[in-house]
Parts: sequence; C-alpha cells; structure tokens
Amino acid sequence: MIITILLAIAYFGGMLILFFSGILETKELITNLTIAFGWIVALLIAIIHLRKARKDNQLLKNDEIKKKLEIEAFKEINRALYKFSSKIGNLYIIFSSLPRKFDLYKENPNIFKFDKIKISQEILCKGVELSKAFADFILTIESNEITVLKFDHYRKYIHFIMEDFREEVGKFEMYFTKVEINKLIDKDAFSEFKSKCNLLSENSNLIQCYLFDYRIILMNYVLGEIFKSYVPERKPKDPSFKLLSEVAVKEEVEKEEERRINAAIKRKK
Repeated sequence: MIITILLAIAYFGGMLILFFSGILETKELITNLTIAFGWIVALLIAIIHLRKARKDNQLLKNDEIKKKLEIEAFKEINRALYKFSSKIGNLYIIFSSLPRKFDLYKENPNIFKFDKIKISQEILCKGVELSKAFADFILTIESNEITVLKFDHYRKYIHFIMEDFREEVGKFEMYFTKVEINKLIDKDAFSEFKSKCNLLSENSNLIQCYLFDYRIILMNYVLGEIFKSYVPERKPKDPSFKLLSEVAVKEEVEKEEERRINAAIKRKK
C-alpha cells in the first residue's frame, strides 16, 4: 500500500515537471493523470479485496479448527460419560433389586440368601468404581473446558447431585451395617428399608437421565449443524421429572455453587 502511494506521488510529480517544462500539453497531462488515477483506484480496490479474502480465509480456517476441536472434545466426553452412566447404572440395579431380594429371602430362606456382608461389599466396590468414573468424567470435561464452556452450568449441576447421591449412599451403608436382618421382617422396618432403597434407585436413575440430556445437548451443538439434523430431547412421561436444561438454570446453579463453597469453608473452620 505504501509503495503504491509513493509510486503514485512520483508519477504525478513527474507529470507535473513535464507539464511545467513545456514537454506535455494540458490535455495530455489530464489524460495521463486520469488514466493513472484509474489504475491506482483499481489497484487499491484489488488490494482491499485481497486483504478481505485473506481475512475471510483466516476466519474460515479458524472455524474449521474450532469445529474439529469441538468434535474431538465431544468424542472424549462421550466416552467418559458412557462409562460414568454405566457405573451408576450398576448401583441402580443393586438398590432397585434389594427389596425384592429380601422378599424372596423372607419367603424361602433355605433357597435364597440375603448376605449383608456380601451386599455391603458389593455396594462399596460399585461405589468406588462409580467415584473413579465420575472423577474421569469431570476431568475429561475440564480438559476440554474451552470447547464446552457454554454448558458448564450443566456440568456443575450434575456435580452437585452426584455429591448428594454419594452422601446418600454413605448414609445407607451406615444404616445397612447396623440394621439386623431379623428386624427387617417387621413391616415398619422393611418399609423404611424399602423407602431408602427406592430413593437411591430413583436418584441414580435421575442422574442417568441428566447424563443422557447432557450428551444430547452436546451432540446437537457440535454435530447438529453439520448433519442438518438434531436428536430430539428426552420426553419424560411424568411431568415432575424435568430435563437437565429445565433444572440447571445458570443463575440458580451459580447461587448453589456459592452456597456450597461457603458451607465447605464453614465446615473447615
């Protein structure tokens, strides 16, 4: 651009020198200057278009890189999510089947066993596996945080309910250790036992539903525009079961995060 301007100045200067020297007539000067001016304008327009084309190409390249990173991030998160969902599904099976197992034991104690120690060990083992899968899920998201930052409040909400679920499992383990099998035969005692199991099975199922929602949200965001098609959201039959996008309102999640942080600080004091 600067070189073009300098050449134009030099050219116009030369024409003026020739004009004042009497070599060029007025008509010839105007004709030459008009032609030169036209070429300069055309050249400037070409330079502007070239720069714009370079900028557009750079933006297009950046968009391609961004989309590639988003797809890679989705693949990694989806793998961790699947493992996490699978592990929590194992606990759902345990808690949802415990009341029925005890019913079978109560009806046929010689055939069916209800080994508290074995059950406690199974819950502990599956709980450890779940914690590892959950940690891997969170770490995978944090490793790709810049690509899914838009949906970070969903991750935080899942984190909250998972923390609550693990606390509930811990309380159940303490309860189950103390409760005696012969006392569970009592109607009220069994009702309490069944209620605790149902609560844990429902909450574990709820977390799986939210993980499904999270996967669909990411999939539609990353791949929907590419395929010009979007996976439909989960449609709960019971209106009390909300979608992740309905319960994890960003402003409310941020308030809950602040509340939990303050509560943790108070516990440490």
